[in-house]
Amino acid sequence: MTFSPDWTAWIKTNTTAGVKPDVIFGILLRHGFAYESIRQEIGYTPSVPLHKLLNPHRAPHEFLPNYTSKGFQKFPVPKPLFDKMLHFYNENKNTEKDEHVEGFISNESHSKPSTTIELPDALRKEIHDTLSPLVATWSGKAVDPTYVYGIRVYKDKAVLKPHRDRIETHIFGVIINVDQDVREDWPLIIEDHAYEPHQILMAPGEMIFYESARLKHGRPIPLEGNAFANVFCHFTPSDYKSPSISYDTPKSTDED
Repeated sequence: MTFSPDWTAWIKTNTTAGVKPDVIFGILLRHGFAYESIRQEIGYTPSVPLHKLLNPHRAPHEFLPNYTSKGFQKFPVPKPLFDKMLHFYNENKNTEKDEHVEGFISNESHSKPSTTIELPDALRKEIHDTLSPLVATWSGKAVDPTYVYGIRVYKDKAVLKPHRDRIETHIFGVIINVDQDVREDWPLIIEDHAYEPHQILMAPGEMIFYESARLKHGRPIPLEGNAFANVFCHFTPSDYKSPSISYDTPKSTDED
């Protein structure tokens, strides 16, 4: 099969919309185009195994572009900000409330898997104002802040189901470890852009920047400890539009 003008236009439409080239490559493969012909037509060599390209059940999150080479990186939290967060946490532990995130956070017992401590608006704003330029430098994109959640305190035996975050608002995420009381290190398991899993350990005062809508992440190993306190905040690129792929592909003919 050769590429008709309609197919060439379809490729251009979806490329312009920000659809990942691996996704385009896989759709063309499933429509009968030869691997080498596709590679020459779109000027791209796939970064994932052939069986993944042929899988038609790709999540919408996988249509997102890669903004960084690996997808995540650990940094120290700026000390003035961390000191404020830790002080607030220590002064407000008595205000924690039970949290119920059905299907995502659970534990092996019937006790509560996590609690939350609400942050004041001024501290939420300071978190976003401090981290926005850092996330922009890391990602190479100007960013807009979207959410800062309260302090989540995971409890003994808690697990966080591996997942991807909201495609509309959570393109970049930051996990800040405020404090921990653990018997064993509790790793974050996160995939890179090649779908390879990594284990990342955090200490209080450290934060992880990650492409949270693109990469699957979680803590499936039960927490061995009394408390693991994190703050989560999110950003989107200032020019971001949720990418959507056009499945209205041209009809293949004998002339294709």
